[in-house]
Amino acid sequence: MPLAAGNTYALMIRSMSIDLAYANGSGTAGVTVVASDANLRVLEGTGADGGLASNFTPRQLVGEVRYTPGIAPPAAVPTLGQWSLMLMALLLGAAAFGHSRRRR
Repeated sequence: MPLAAGNTYALMIRSMSIDLAYANGSGTAGVTVVASDANLRVLEGTGADGGLASNFTPRQLVGEVRYTPGIAPPAAVPTLGQWSLMLMALLLGAAAFGHSRRRR
């Protein structure tokens, strides 16, 4: 999942078969940094019960975050609509050029 630099993202981690490990936090959810490096900061968050009815804050994930920095998202590929517009512009340009040559 590509993430743009300088933005804050939230993730919900939920398991139906195993218990997830967490630690009680000591700061403010969404503010206090739990771990960081030159590319990424992991902040304290909020835990919830299985039905998402009760929130417990702050919480810290006891686990591992794996990521690969510096991979740009794939470049956008022109859609058929964009290709059609480019082809139409080329054809109109060629027609205008041909028409102007005939008038001389």
